[in-house]
Amino acid sequence: TGNWLVFDNGVPGNFRWGISTVTTPPTQVYQGTNAAYMARETSFPAGQVVEDYLATPVFNVPTNGQLRFWTRGFFLGNQGTTYQVKVAPAVSDPTDPNSYLLVQQWTDTDLVTTISQYEEKVVDLTAYVGLDVRIAFVMQQAPIAAPFGDRWFLDNVQVVAQCFDPTAL
Repeated sequence: TGNWLVFDNGVPGNFRWGISTVTTPPTQVYQGTNAAYMARETSFPAGQVVEDYLATPVFNVPTNGQLRFWTRGFFLGNQGTTYQVKVAPAVSDPTDPNSYLLVQQWTDTDLVTTISQYEEKVVDLTAYVGLDVRIAFVMQQAPIAAPFGDRWFLDNVQVVAQCFDPTAL
């Protein structure tokens, strides 16, 4: 148990991870009344990439562990955003971006099939079974054109043991 952490890579941006409570169309919450939300950046230092981190509390990865979450963006097309899932050992500095290793990433064009609808993502964590770790959701935004970047919504984040399909029935 514990609190989620919000931090960045030291490149100044205008926004931080927060909570969205918009449940009316176009909905920004998948289920319930809240979703994690990162706004798009609107200004960047020249040639810099802004990275905003939302990191889980420390937990032990179960056998056949997988991260499951529901996600969506906001704007259609390439907005210069990269969406990442990273993992860090619990013994590392939890707010140091260098502590986290990339596990999976998506771009604006492959995050979801329909940008305005939530889609479930599943990330394999079997390389970390039995370890105490934190998972970070990292939104990278680069200045490709104004307005910069997209928004990112996350809901129903959970780490579970994968259920395998039945065999030899």
